[in-house]
Amino acid sequence: MALLGILLSGGYSKSSVYSGLMANDIYDIEVSELEFLNEYKGSADNWAANLISLQKIGEDNHKRQLVFKYIGDGTKPYGEIKCSYYTTAGSGWGTTSANKNAEDVYFVGYTAGNGAIPQTDSSVSFRVEWNGQTEEFDLKVR
Repeated sequence: MALLGILLSGGYSKSSVYSGLMANDIYDIEVSELEFLNEYKGSADNWAANLISLQKIGEDNHKRQLVFKYIGDGTKPYGEIKCSYYTTAGSGWGTTSANKNAEDVYFVGYTAGNGAIPQTDSSVSFRVEWNGQTEEFDLKVR
């Protein structure tokens, strides 16, 4: 529970590559409401990503949402952005249009179900394609 408190308390710098991608930026939740919360984070030269997996106490289903952000110095994304992820408990993929917001944060929907949950000691493989480029990196619980 102490770890959940740290994750939800906003104990990170707004200048972080993960700014705008944290669970407490996305969900209006209290630690006391949670059965579990896992955040798999990773970054590379141009992108940072966070796969959030959580379940509220008393609910049958857990939610999983992928959030990613452009952090590169080059030409900002334009047109279509494709992404995919692979975990020990399944995979997902999606396509979104480049946006013009200041944070360059992208959400590709979320899933809800009562199936398998990625193990906290595993990694998530993330791939993003934009502007004719591709970047791949791993996300881990941090």
